[in-house]
Order: sequence, then C-alpha cells, then structure tokens
Amino acid sequence: MRKIWTLFMAGTLFFSPIYVQAEELDPIKEVLDSIETSQGKDENLGIVIGEDGNPIGDNPGVLPEKDKVEETPVLPEGTLEETIPKEETEVEGEVSEEVPGETEQVIDPNKVLLTLDKTTVWLYGEKRELLLAPKVVEGRTYLPLRFVGEEILQAQVEWLPETQEVRVTKDGREVVLSTKEAKAFVNGEEVAIEAIPIVENGTTLLPLRFMAEQFELLIEYDAPTRTISIEKPVEVPNTPPIAQFEFVSESYVAGQTVQTIESSFDPDGHRITERQWMIDGDQTKTASSLEKIFKTPKQGYYEIALKVRDERGLWSEWTTKTIMILPNEAPEVVTFETVKSHYKQGEAITFDYEYDNEEWEDIVAEKWTYRSTKDPANNYLFTKPTAIYTEGEYIVTLELKDAYGNWSTKAQTTVEVTDETLQTEFEAIFKSGNIGNTIANFEGTNYQTYKEADAMYLEDTKGLLMMSNSPEVVTQKGLLYEDTLIGTGRVMFHHINNFDSTDNQLDKKRLVVIAKNNTEAPVAGTISKLTTKGPSDDVLFVGQQLLLSYLDNNSVQSLNLQPGAQQIIYDSQNKNWLKGQAISGMFDVELSGPVTFTVALLGQNDTIENIPLMPRPDRDVHPRGTFGILDKNIMIDLRDEEENTKLVIGKDATEWVQGYDALLGTESANRGNFGVNYHVTVTAKEDTAVILNPRGNMFKGAIKWENDKAYLTPTSGYFPSSNRAAFVGVIKAGETRTFTYMLPNGSSAPVLFGFIPESQWGK
Repeated sequence: MRKIWTLFMAGTLFFSPIYVQAEELDPIKEVLDSIETSQGKDENLGIVIGEDGNPIGDNPGVLPEKDKVEETPVLPEGTLEETIPKEETEVEGEVSEEVPGETEQVIDPNKVLLTLDKTTVWLYGEKRELLLAPKVVEGRTYLPLRFVGEEILQAQVEWLPETQEVRVTKDGREVVLSTKEAKAFVNGEEVAIEAIPIVENGTTLLPLRFMAEQFELLIEYDAPTRTISIEKPVEVPNTPPIAQFEFVSESYVAGQTVQTIESSFDPDGHRITERQWMIDGDQTKTASSLEKIFKTPKQGYYEIALKVRDERGLWSEWTTKTIMILPNEAPEVVTFETVKSHYKQGEAITFDYEYDNEEWEDIVAEKWTYRSTKDPANNYLFTKPTAIYTEGEYIVTLELKDAYGNWSTKAQTTVEVTDETLQTEFEAIFKSGNIGNTIANFEGTNYQTYKEADAMYLEDTKGLLMMSNSPEVVTQKGLLYEDTLIGTGRVMFHHINNFDSTDNQLDKKRLVVIAKNNTEAPVAGTISKLTTKGPSDDVLFVGQQLLLSYLDNNSVQSLNLQPGAQQIIYDSQNKNWLKGQAISGMFDVELSGPVTFTVALLGQNDTIENIPLMPRPDRDVHPRGTFGILDKNIMIDLRDEEENTKLVIGKDATEWVQGYDALLGTESANRGNFGVNYHVTVTAKEDTAVILNPRGNMFKGAIKWENDKAYLTPTSGYFPSSNRAAFVGVIKAGETRTFTYMLPNGSSAPVLFGFIPESQWGK
C-alpha cells in the first residue's frame, strides 16, 4: 500500500520549520559554490518521516505505522499505482536502471522521483546522482539545497554571508532561511518555523516540506518503495495588481500633510505587499509612503503616482493623479497693545495680541524687541519687556512664526512708563533674575565711572596656545596655520568661508585640523574639551555657543601617535559650509612629546597629504600665532568696599599676550586675548552682584561660575552698544567665588565686570 498527500492548498500558505547549523557554513564556498552533483550542481530538500521510513505526526504527510497498514484509508483518485517491471525500460533514449525498493514506479517526465537514503534521482525523466541522498532527521525529510532550489524549482539560490542566511527567489517570491535560528522571511515578512537547514559533509540540506509549501509543490510518498514524488502545480497566470488612490481633499495648503485613501487591489486575490510612491515622475523621489517624500510640500501643482506589488512579485502600472498645493500665508498680527495705558517703573507689563493664520497651523515662535524712543532704531533689546525701570516712552515690536516657517510682519505698540518707581532694575534682577538676564540701563549709567577694583594678578598658567584666526575670512585653499606643541597646550581655530557660491558648489570646502608626530619616537597624550560649532552665518552666535559648550565640556580622548603617524582631529566634510558662514573650534592637549598641529582649508577631493604642496593664504588684520599663556588668574578682595567697583579685561596692548607667528617667523600679539581663560576670584563684604558690560559693542558671550554650569551672557540677542550689561550672579556676604571668562570668537574686547554691593541696588 502507499499513501499520497498534497502540501499545496489553493489560497493557503503553510509555514514550516527550517534547521541550519551555521557553524557548518565555513567557508561559504564549501556550503554553496563547491557543492556539486554529478551534473556539477549541489542538491537538497525535506518531509516528516520516522526512522522506519514512514512519515509521522498529524499532518498531510503522516503515514500509518507498519503494524497498522490495514487502517490506511483508500487512496484518492488519480494516485499513481503502476509499477515498472524489473527489466530495462527506455526513457528518452536512455536505458533506465531500476529505482531501488520493493516495487518500481513509472518514470514521469513531469515529476521528480527520489528514494530515501538513495542517491539516484529522476529529475523530470532524467537520471541524476546526488552527493547526499534524501534523508530523515528527527522526523523531517531533507534534500540538498541547490538541488531543490536550482534543479527542482529552477530558482535563484544565494548565500548571504553577513546575515548567515540562504535566499531562494523565483517568480517574484523570495524565501530567506536563517541558519542560526528558527525563522524565515517570505517576501520580507517573518514567519516562525520548526527547523532550520542543516549541513553535512559541506552540503546544505533544506527541509522538503517547508520549501514545498512556499513554492506550491505537490508531494507524494510511496511507502513500499520509500519513494518521494514531487510535481509542480499547474501554472496559473498571475494578473498584475491595480493601484488606486484618492486624495482626501481636492487641494492642500503648503505645510499641510497631504492625505490619501488607497483602494489598490489584485484581481487574483493576492495580497498587496509593497507600495511605491513617486513625485512628478522623478525616480529619485520615491518612497514606500507618500509622507516620506511629500510631508510639507511647497506651493504648486504636483503629479503623485503610486504602483503596488502583489505577493507573487508582480508590479502594477503607475496610477497618477494631480494635486494643487496652495500658498501658505504668513500669520498676521491684527491687534497688539498693552493691557494698561501707563506703567510704573518696575511694574509688570502685560500685552494682548490677536493674529490671523490657517486654523490647522500652530504658531511656533515669537520675536520681541523694545527700545526707548530716544534710542537709534538699531539699538534695541532682543527680548520681551516684562518691566521697564526708567521713565519714558518705549517702542515694542512683535513677530510671529508659523509651523511652515513664515514670519509675520512686525507689529508695533508703545509703552508709557511714569516717574513713579516700584523697584529699580538692579533690585528686580539681582534679587529675582536669572543669570544672563539683560540689564537695559535706559538711564544711561556709565559703568566706566565705577571705582577700579583692587585686583591682584597671580601667576599666569603657562602653556602653548595655538590660534588659527587669520585670515579669518578665507578666499583661498591651503595651509591656514601650523605649529608644534608639547606638554600642556590649547588649540583654537575660527574661520569664515568667503568662496563664491559656484565655487562652493563645484568644490565643497572643508576645514580640517590634523595632529602629526614628526619625531622618531612614539608620542602619547590626551585631547580634552574638544568643541566645534558651525557652520553658521551668525558669527557672534557661533562664538558664543562654542564658548558655552567648551566651558561645560569635560570630555577626554587619548592621542597616541607612532613616528610619522598623523590623525585627523576635526574635518567639516559632512557639513555644508557656505559663503559667509563661520566654523569655530577649541580643545586642550597634554602631550608627552612634540606633536605638530595643522589647520587647513581643503576642497572635497583634497587629501591631507596635499597640504604641504598647497599655498599659504595671506593673513589679514585678525590675530594669529602661538602664545605662551593659557590662563590668567586674578583675585579681588571687596571686603573693604562699599561702592561700585570694576575690573576691565583686555583694555589695551599692555595686557595682550605676546607670541610669534610660526609660519612667518615674526612676533605676534593676541589682541583681546582670544582663547585665554580668565579665572576671577572675588571675596565680598556684603551680598554683591556681578555684571558683564561689553565695551567693544557687538557682543555675545558666556560665563561660568566655579563648580557650576556655564550661562549665556546675554541669554537672548546680542549687545549692540556699551549701555547694556548682563547679570552674572550674586556673591553672598563673606563668600569667595570664582568665575571663568573668555573673550568669545567673533566678539570684541574689552569687557568690564562690575561689582555692585546690595547697599547700592536701590539707588
């Protein structure tokens, strides 16, 4: 008796296990490429069969045990029962040998006939010999991989070394089998399986049942002959799917998310497994979802196309529809006024405003300014006035930004401040303000009139400060600055791209910093506090943000250079550095031996080996060189002071650190002392406020309290005149406090620090 079963059922996929032992797959060529049958190919497959040769378990492949053969159900119609006489039979011009077993089956040119534990197979009427016979492992039948994939399925078989997986592809269907764990992927969807492929004598074996289910093979098993018969199902034409979609709305406004309703389908009932959207016929603008490439479109007409793929791998034709994107209107401030007509000095000011904008769109930012009507139009503060402390009339402006990025036009109102005082500006800010708050000083106090503080200048911290800042505005590629450091040092660089737009586009510019050991001995060391900012066309902002991050940066990385070795410390190659934009950076070093640091401006295809052959752009008026001081240390004792005092830093050439220009071999002065830390330690008699007042105008800085974080000074905007100041903090009575200051790149010196005791706050 024999029993026949079919693993393929129309419209149904069965997911079965696959067993693979990855450790056997080494090297890969022994697994796939060097596995050959007598025809020069490898071969493999699998079913659920017991050691007695009969399939086991409750599944379509189950056979009864031998002692229960009488219970075997009647075979279905169409079962192949013929046997082959034990004599030679001619098949397509060849003399066939008998198929081992108790009986023989007719050789069918439309089937594959295999016998368990026998290497002789009949492949669609052609006799073949396998290196490994079909075998049963733990109740599952396995066949050689390439025989299943390339000979039976006539599919493409690939080994994926990075993931240790086997991929079999046919007619748009892709099955990927893991050799490490019990899982597979069918057209990208993960399915659990009970077994993985195995490897024996360099040949990969696949479980027959799982592969038959995935590629719709018909399987029969003849128990007396222990023969497996594999027949391909009748090929049914696969009709391509049809892509369909509609827009939820007839038109959208720029910035809105374009929504669609999709109704794609497959005439054969196959699942839609993949989608591809395209904009304006541009094959470079495609994605699996429309939102990825069309999230906030600009104004205009667009052709949106969709195509879909079914589970059999067929793609539909493109379906295209046109959508109109209307312009996104900027918000408009329609009313803007103060709640009251007049305010006292120091009284909280409240504003009311209304605006028009698309209902669905949010306002994401506000921009406030205010100034006295007596001040020039450009001498305003970049903040919302919460209170004003000087009598007079003030102009306040407001701009709104919507989510699309449109700014409204400036709305303007006035604030009237009376001569009645609730509190002074010093009282309000020093008692309840935040570090970095702007002191408007509309009354025009000249902080230069403060008494000079009794300052004691302690010993400077020695070390080599290498500063590359000239030419600050660069118009030529090449070496910007270079010198050799040893021991404790600091490297600072600050440059602005001044190449025209076409040049930048054709040859993307890069700022690089390289460390090289030019000695014959290894050099070890560390790079700490490495900080870079930019590119940005706001030079003051770049300098301020660099200083803020540097003061808070505690990073440390090792630097180990063998003789002749070099290492790139910074390369802006991943940044789009445009004309007028600045890049700044700074880091500290500790070096056991000499290391040469190079700052250069390169093109996108230039290498660091090109630098010695490149020109040296001429320096400009900005400072550049190597200087022997890293930090200045100052002590101020205010325990005998009851009036306002000051400390001015960087006021004239007598304070500038002197050095040399390593490229020119000339003397150089660090005008303003860029890159030099000032550690100022102050002891106060009573609560004393500290303010920072830039005297060189155009200033954006940062400050750090000892054992505390760094703060922006000012918090918002910049100082356009020497009237303004930023609140630094309060030193408590009897307390000694240290703060750290450095002149930020792009800003100007000198800077005045004012020390104001509490007894003076109300005056």
